Amino acid sequence: MSVSTLVFFNYLVDPYGIFHNSSLDLGFEPGYEPNQHYARMRHLVNDECSWDSYLFGSSRVGKINPDLIPDGNYYNMNYSEGIPGEHLADIKIMLQKGLPVKNVMIGLDNTSYLIDPEDHRGQILRHPYEVSFFKRVFFQIKYLFFAPRISIGRYMRFKKNEPVITFGILGNGMQNLEKIDAKIESNIERHINDKRFRKANNIPFDKESEHEYMNLMGSAIRDIADIVALSKKHDFNVYFFINPTYVKYYLQGNPYHFLIFKQKLADVTGYWDFSGLNSITTSNYNYYETSHYRAMVGDLIICKMTGCADPKVPIDFGVFVTKGNVGRHIEEQKDSLIAYNAGNPINVELE
Repeated sequence: MSVSTLVFFNYLVDPYGIFHNSSLDLGFEPGYEPNQHYARMRHLVNDECSWDSYLFGSSRVGKINPDLIPDGNYYNMNYSEGIPGEHLADIKIMLQKGLPVKNVMIGLDNTSYLIDPEDHRGQILRHPYEVSFFKRVFFQIKYLFFAPRISIGRYMRFKKNEPVITFGILGNGMQNLEKIDAKIESNIERHINDKRFRKANNIPFDKESEHEYMNLMGSAIRDIADIVALSKKHDFNVYFFINPTYVKYYLQGNPYHFLIFKQKLADVTGYWDFSGLNSITTSNYNYYETSHYRAMVGDLIICKMTGCADPKVPIDFGVFVTKGNVGRHIEEQKDSLIAYNAGNPINVELE
């Protein structure tokens, strides 16, 4: 592909959704996925929107229907590997641009403290929206010369097909996986026994990098504290919850390290914890693969947080954690890990 063709393709086709809205509804294809962080912020800042509340988080949160959340007109502001430092920056931009901010809800998980936000600035898929005109233009020029991961021929074939996954960027922000859900329901046993559940798709916890992880954890906790402080300064509500990660993903990511994060988080704010070992996280049926829970689980999260009386919400799913009960909560999660490890072939290191 010549340089002129490359620039032409990246501007007109715009596979990462940096310039145009027209590319945002094509959905997902390996090699073709919008930079949801940039595209969502560009949409909110530049287009006329009616949202006054925002649901932040990684792509896991993308499966939660914001229409189910009361007391606000919520937009699902999820994006790939979304972390607290980026959410803080986005909220500041929203306030600076005069967007109404009534409520902010943030989904957390171990990714929240395992990634340096600066790493995303070197990734076209995850580069944040720049409020500075000059920084934004510099990134856009860089993007024009970026070699796409999808060929023109493959793009043309993809464009003709009905997408399996769409991201809802120009709607309420929720990802649409109805076709995948329908396929799962058509043969539940096949899905439960799918080979994708044999091994977690996250990188195993690296003990040698623990010092670096602890530094990132400290930064994440400070960013969360800054969000809490910002909510008080600008008079908006803020709510936190921890995503229910699939059992093998949870164990491979070192749950003991995760417990340290939960302890520190309780010193800053109360939060709902849906993670750990419970009837949702230990069932393949509730997940698309080992990283993302299904949309119906998202419904259960909102139901539990808002106090609905739906009998479909398991009694062991979701605990509200505060400074007052975090010690007991962590001990209970440690006990469940020890009991689970005793009867399963997955080793969990507890210190």
